[in-house]
Amino acid sequence: MEASCYQTKAILDAMEKDSGHALAQLAVDGGMSNSDLCMQTQADIIQIPVDRPAMRETTCLGAAIAAGFAVGVWSSFEELSKINTSGRTLFTPGDKEKGAKAYKVWSRAVEMCRGWTREDGEQDDAAVKSEEPAAVKDAESAKANEPKTDGATLQELPKAGTDVTVSTTTDKSKTEHVEQISEQEKPAAAVASAA
Repeated sequence: MEASCYQTKAILDAMEKDSGHALAQLAVDGGMSNSDLCMQTQADIIQIPVDRPAMRETTCLGAAIAAGFAVGVWSSFEELSKINTSGRTLFTPGDKEKGAKAYKVWSRAVEMCRGWTREDGEQDDAAVKSEEPAAVKDAESAKANEPKTDGATLQELPKAGTDVTVSTTTDKSKTEHVEQISEQEKPAAAVASAA
Protein backbone atom coordinates (compact mmCIF):
# COMPACT_ATOMS: atom_id res chain seq x y z
CA MET A 1 0.00 0.00 0.00
CA GLU A 2 2.89 2.35 0.68
CA ALA A 3 3.92 2.26 -2.98
CA SER A 4 0.49 3.60 -3.94
CA CYS A 5 0.95 6.43 -1.46
CA TYR A 6 4.36 7.26 -2.93
CA GLN A 7 2.94 7.15 -6.47
CA THR A 8 0.14 9.47 -5.41
CA LYS A 9 2.72 11.94 -4.10
CA ALA A 10 4.63 11.78 -7.38
CA ILE A 11 1.41 12.53 -9.30
CA LEU A 12 0.44 15.38 -6.96
CA ASP A 13 3.95 16.88 -7.26
CA ALA A 14 3.70 16.74 -11.07
CA MET A 15 0.24 18.34 -10.98
CA GLU A 16 1.53 21.12 -8.74
CA LYS A 17 4.52 21.70 -11.00
CA ASP A 18 2.35 21.83 -14.14
CA SER A 19 -0.42 23.99 -12.67
CA GLY A 20 1.56 26.17 -10.29
CA HIS A 21 -1.01 25.44 -7.57
CA ALA A 22 -0.58 23.21 -4.53
CA LEU A 23 -3.42 20.97 -3.43
CA ALA A 24 -4.72 21.91 0.02
CA GLN A 25 -6.52 18.64 0.77
CA LEU A 26 -6.92 15.22 -0.87
CA ALA A 27 -10.39 13.63 -1.03
CA VAL A 28 -10.24 9.83 -1.25
CA ASP A 29 -12.68 6.99 -1.85
CA GLY A 30 -12.70 3.36 -2.95
CA GLY A 31 -11.32 0.15 -1.50
CA MET A 32 -7.89 1.32 -0.36
CA SER A 33 -9.42 4.19 1.56
CA ASN A 34 -10.88 1.62 3.97
CA SER A 35 -7.42 1.28 5.53
CA ASP A 36 -6.82 3.84 8.27
CA LEU A 37 -3.11 2.97 8.15
CA CYS A 38 -2.92 3.60 4.41
CA MET A 39 -4.75 6.93 4.67
CA GLN A 40 -2.56 8.13 7.55
CA THR A 41 0.53 7.06 5.60
CA GLN A 42 -0.77 9.01 2.60
CA ALA A 43 -1.26 12.13 4.73
CA ASP A 44 2.24 11.76 6.21
CA ILE A 45 3.84 11.41 2.78
CA ILE A 46 1.98 14.20 0.94
CA GLN A 47 1.86 16.49 4.00
CA ILE A 48 -1.72 17.63 3.41
CA PRO A 49 -4.94 16.40 5.05
CA VAL A 50 -6.61 13.33 3.54
CA ASP A 51 -10.43 13.48 3.65
CA ARG A 52 -12.34 10.17 3.57
CA PRO A 53 -16.15 9.96 3.38
CA ALA A 54 -18.20 7.52 5.45
CA MET A 55 -19.61 5.92 2.28
CA ARG A 56 -16.48 5.09 0.27
CA GLU A 57 -17.94 3.28 -2.74
CA THR A 58 -18.51 6.45 -4.74
CA THR A 59 -18.77 4.65 -8.09
CA CYS A 60 -21.94 2.99 -6.81
CA LEU A 61 -23.08 6.30 -5.36
CA GLY A 62 -22.56 7.99 -8.72
CA ALA A 63 -24.63 5.32 -10.47
CA ALA A 64 -27.41 5.76 -7.90
CA ILE A 65 -27.33 9.55 -8.36
CA ALA A 66 -27.52 9.18 -12.15
CA ALA A 67 -30.49 6.82 -11.76
CA GLY A 68 -32.09 9.26 -9.33
CA PHE A 69 -31.79 12.06 -11.87
CA ALA A 70 -33.25 9.80 -14.57
CA VAL A 71 -36.40 9.00 -12.56
CA GLY A 72 -36.86 12.48 -11.08
CA VAL A 73 -35.64 11.98 -7.49
CA TRP A 74 -33.45 15.05 -7.99
CA SER A 75 -33.84 17.86 -10.48
CA SER A 76 -30.61 19.85 -9.90
CA PHE A 77 -27.03 19.29 -8.73
CA GLU A 78 -27.57 21.73 -5.86
CA GLU A 79 -29.85 19.14 -4.25
CA LEU A 80 -26.84 16.80 -3.98
CA SER A 81 -24.65 19.17 -1.94
CA LYS A 82 -25.34 17.34 1.34
CA ILE A 83 -24.98 13.77 0.03
CA ASN A 84 -22.10 11.82 1.58
CA THR A 85 -20.92 14.72 3.74
CA SER A 86 -21.56 13.37 7.25
CA GLY A 87 -19.27 10.97 9.06
CA ARG A 88 -16.13 11.99 7.19
CA THR A 89 -12.68 11.22 8.60
CA LEU A 90 -9.81 13.66 8.22
CA PHE A 91 -6.27 12.26 8.41
CA THR A 92 -3.83 15.03 9.26
CA PRO A 93 -0.14 14.92 8.30
CA GLY A 94 2.33 13.69 10.89
CA ASP A 95 6.12 13.88 10.99
CA LYS A 96 7.19 15.81 7.87
CA GLU A 97 10.82 14.63 7.97
CA LYS A 98 9.87 10.96 8.28
CA GLY A 99 7.50 11.16 5.30
CA ALA A 100 10.03 13.07 3.19
CA LYS A 101 12.80 10.58 4.02
CA ALA A 102 10.61 7.58 3.14
CA TYR A 103 9.59 9.19 -0.17
CA LYS A 104 13.22 9.94 -0.99
CA VAL A 105 14.21 6.30 -0.38
CA TRP A 106 11.33 5.10 -2.57
CA SER A 107 12.23 7.57 -5.34
CA ARG A 108 15.83 6.36 -5.25
CA ALA A 109 14.68 2.73 -5.47
CA VAL A 110 12.48 3.54 -8.48
CA GLU A 111 15.37 5.35 -10.16
CA MET A 112 17.69 2.40 -9.56
CA CYS A 113 15.19 0.05 -11.26
CA ARG A 114 15.16 1.99 -14.52
CA GLY A 115 16.87 0.10 -17.33
CA TRP A 116 17.73 -2.92 -15.20
CA THR A 117 17.04 -5.40 -17.99
CA ARG A 118 20.05 -4.32 -20.04
CA GLU A 119 23.49 -3.27 -18.90
CA ASP A 120 23.47 -0.12 -21.02
CA GLY A 121 19.97 0.81 -19.81
CA GLU A 122 18.67 1.24 -23.37
CA GLN A 123 15.58 -0.45 -24.70
CA ASP A 124 16.04 -3.32 -27.12
CA ASP A 125 14.71 -1.95 -30.42
CA ALA A 126 14.39 -5.44 -31.92
CA ALA A 127 12.07 -6.52 -29.13
CA VAL A 128 9.98 -3.36 -29.48
CA LYS A 129 9.55 -3.83 -33.25
CA SER A 130 8.88 -7.56 -32.99
CA GLU A 131 5.38 -8.86 -33.57
CA GLU A 132 5.76 -11.53 -30.87
CA PRO A 133 3.38 -11.44 -27.91
CA ALA A 134 4.85 -9.91 -24.75
CA ALA A 135 4.73 -13.24 -22.88
CA VAL A 136 6.94 -14.88 -25.54
CA LYS A 137 9.42 -12.00 -25.41
CA ASP A 138 9.49 -12.13 -21.60
CA ALA A 139 10.13 -15.88 -21.57
CA GLU A 140 12.94 -15.57 -24.12
CA SER A 141 14.44 -12.64 -22.23
CA ALA A 142 14.32 -14.57 -18.94
CA LYS A 143 16.00 -17.57 -20.57
CA ALA A 144 18.73 -15.35 -22.07
CA ASN A 145 19.36 -13.76 -18.68
CA GLU A 146 19.56 -17.02 -16.71
CA PRO A 147 22.77 -17.51 -14.75
CA LYS A 148 25.44 -19.49 -16.57
CA THR A 149 25.88 -23.03 -15.23
CA ASP A 150 28.99 -24.06 -17.20
CA GLY A 151 26.79 -26.39 -19.27
CA ALA A 152 25.25 -28.25 -16.30
CA THR A 153 21.70 -29.42 -16.80
CA LEU A 154 19.14 -30.76 -14.38
CA GLN A 155 20.46 -34.28 -14.85
CA GLU A 156 24.05 -33.10 -14.30
CA LEU A 157 23.60 -31.46 -10.90
CA PRO A 158 26.70 -31.83 -8.74
CA LYS A 159 26.78 -34.61 -6.20
CA ALA A 160 26.54 -33.85 -2.50
CA GLY A 161 29.85 -32.75 -1.06
CA THR A 162 31.03 -31.30 -4.39
CA ASP A 163 32.52 -27.80 -4.44
CA VAL A 164 30.63 -25.48 -6.81
CA THR A 165 31.88 -22.10 -8.02
CA VAL A 166 29.17 -19.45 -7.82
CA SER A 167 29.76 -16.21 -9.75
CA THR A 168 28.00 -12.97 -8.98
CA THR A 169 28.31 -10.06 -11.38
CA THR A 170 27.29 -6.49 -10.64
CA ASP A 171 27.80 -3.33 -12.69
CA LYS A 172 31.12 -2.63 -10.97
CA SER A 173 32.62 -5.94 -9.94
CA LYS A 174 32.64 -9.70 -10.30
CA THR A 175 33.02 -11.91 -7.26
CA GLU A 176 33.33 -15.67 -6.98
CA HIS A 177 33.06 -17.96 -4.02
CA VAL A 178 32.99 -21.71 -3.52
CA GLU A 179 30.02 -23.42 -1.91
CA GLN A 180 29.59 -27.02 -0.95
CA ILE A 181 26.26 -28.64 -1.74
CA SER A 182 24.87 -30.75 1.08
CA GLU A 183 22.40 -33.63 0.79
CA GLN A 184 19.64 -31.32 2.13
CA GLU A 185 20.30 -28.60 -0.47
CA LYS A 186 20.48 -30.87 -3.50
CA PRO A 187 16.71 -31.50 -3.91
CA ALA A 188 16.00 -27.76 -3.61
CA ALA A 189 18.69 -27.05 -6.20
CA ALA A 190 17.08 -29.59 -8.55
CA VAL A 191 13.65 -28.03 -8.14
CA ALA A 192 15.04 -24.51 -8.68
CA SER A 193 16.90 -25.63 -11.80
CA ALA A 194 13.80 -27.36 -13.15
CA ALA A 195 11.79 -24.13 -12.87
